[in-house]
Amino acid sequence: VTAQVCPQVHPHGDAQVEPQVEPQVDGRDRLKVRLVNGSSRCVGRVEVLHRNRWGSVCDDTWDMADAQVICRSLGCGSALAAPGHAHFGQGAGPIWLDGTHCTGEEPTLGRCRLHTWGQHDCGHGEDAGAVCSGADPPQVRLRGGAGPCSGQVQVLLNRTWLQVCGLTWGLPEAQVLCRQLGCGPALSAPAGPHLQQTHLGEPHLGEPHLAQPHL
Repeated sequence: VTAQVCPQVHPHGDAQVEPQVEPQVDGRDRLKVRLVNGSSRCVGRVEVLHRNRWGSVCDDTWDMADAQVICRSLGCGSALAAPGHAHFGQGAGPIWLDGTHCTGEEPTLGRCRLHTWGQHDCGHGEDAGAVCSGADPPQVRLRGGAGPCSGQVQVLLNRTWLQVCGLTWGLPEAQVLCRQLGCGPALSAPAGPHLQQTHLGEPHLGEPHLAQPHL
């Protein structure tokens, strides 16, 4: 907040100076972002508006914390995934950012520590994306474990149950999932290059699993 000093004339004709506080919007909060080429406005390739042009973000430092800020700023709930490698197709405009460093608590991307605009060593094959839960909590389930509170993590998207990539999966994400399912605290969140069988009998590589918690 900044104070703007304005003169005010009193009935006696003497001009006196009185401070009037006017709220100022931080320019970092005006940074516009969007998700494109996905199944909804809450899923897709991350693009930011700079110098009146929409451009993409490189995936070099892109992670779940960055995606969480994008989802929050768009009113799209929480982040489910932060895919890179142009998962939602390659952009055609400039690559504006090659380094995003968010804690996950920022209200907008502009509040994060960002690399110099327009300076990068990326190609559009490294465009970052985000998958948000949307306005409503996502439907999730665990399959193939010893009980309803252990197994492979699956998320319902567009009436299809999908596996979750294990690259950015960890115990904090598992805690959120266990809490949503009413399964108590998470004991572990294993993910690795091992084949698992889904309920459809198809092998998938490196999917995250949860161990059965003690309730």
